[in-house]
Order: sequence, then structure tokens, then C-alpha cells
Amino acid sequence: MPRFSLILCLLSGFAIGCSSTGEGVRTGDNKTAAESEIDAASLARNEGLTIEDMLRRVSGVRVTNGRVEIRGVNSISGDTQPLFVVDTVPVGNSLQSLTGINPNDVSRIRVLKGASAAMYGSRGSNGVILIELKR
Repeated sequence: MPRFSLILCLLSGFAIGCSSTGEGVRTGDNKTAAESEIDAASLARNEGLTIEDMLRRVSGVRVTNGRVEIRGVNSISGDTQPLFVVDTVPVGNSLQSLTGINPNDVSRIRVLKGASAAMYGSRGSNGVILIELKR
């Protein structure tokens, strides 16, 4: 591990089992420090939820009045909505862009912010919500 990565791991508090990737600092549980998710097992226990309700269950995500915000992400342009990506396809920056998705088809929701969202460029500056559908 390069010296810079080791220092970054120590500063982020993940000294054991961490490595640096293009998405940020990976920890032993294969998540970056700027990433949270809700998996299929958690979603299966909560049948009948809307996508909006599912997003409320992801740590660090706030849903109010049809707007979604990720904690810790700020924007100088005034827009604070994250980029929504469904099965690797960016679909927009509002909950309305998810209206055609059946909530029962969602298998996992991941939230990226900071360096983890950098691969989406300026569109991901307010964070990225990745929604994976069941195959």
C-alpha cells in the first residue's frame, strides 16, 4: 500500500483492512467511508414501501416534501438533490425521475458522497443514489 493511502486510512480511522481505490478508502467490509446502503434482505422485510420510504431507511439520507438530500453534501449552486442512477444509467436529480420503478423490483440502494461520487463528475457533486433492480 502506498504511503499516501496508509496515511489516508489512518486519518479516516480505518487502519485495519483498508485500501485506497478510485472510489475512496475501502474498508474490510468492502464499503468506502462515504458510502451507505440498504440491501435486499432489509428491503424484503418491508414490502409495500414506496421508493421514497426506502430512501428514508438509508442512513444519511433525508427525504422531505418530495426532495432528497444527503447529509454532509453541500452545493454552492443551491441545488442539493443527488443524482439518481438506476442499474448504471443516470436518470435525473429528483424523485420524479423514479416514478416508473416498481418498488418490489428494487434489490439494493447505495448512497455515495464525496470522493465515492466523483466518478459521476459535477452531476454527482450532491451525492449519488444508486438503485439496483432485481434481474
